[in-house]
Amino acid sequence: MFGIFAATILGILLQPLPSGAIMMLGVAFSIYSGVLTERQALAGFANSTVWLIFCAFIISIGFVKTGLGRRIAYKLISWLGGSSLGIAYALGVSDLVMAPAMPRAMEPL
Repeated sequence: MFGIFAATILGILLQPLPSGAIMMLGVAFSIYSGVLTERQALAGFANSTVWLIFCAFIISIGFVKTGLGRRIAYKLISWLGGSSLGIAYALGVSDLVMAPAMPRAMEPL
């Protein structure tokens, strides 16, 4: 199991394939080699926290690719940006609106 885990982490770091494909290969290899049963290998996917994190990442990628976050911030600045205090409020409100959908700082894709 440690060898499969180490190979999966090394594959994610070296990126010969996208990280999702590397992880699925690690899960498949652990099942087919007999190290884990199907139930054990797929048990983590039944956890609701895993799916919540996955959905947050998908939403954050959508925010970055579509520019929705930038458009929300620009619209709030146009409404509240009459003064420096208004700009500060606009930035604070835009962070408040977008923070639940951004699990981490996303680099441009």
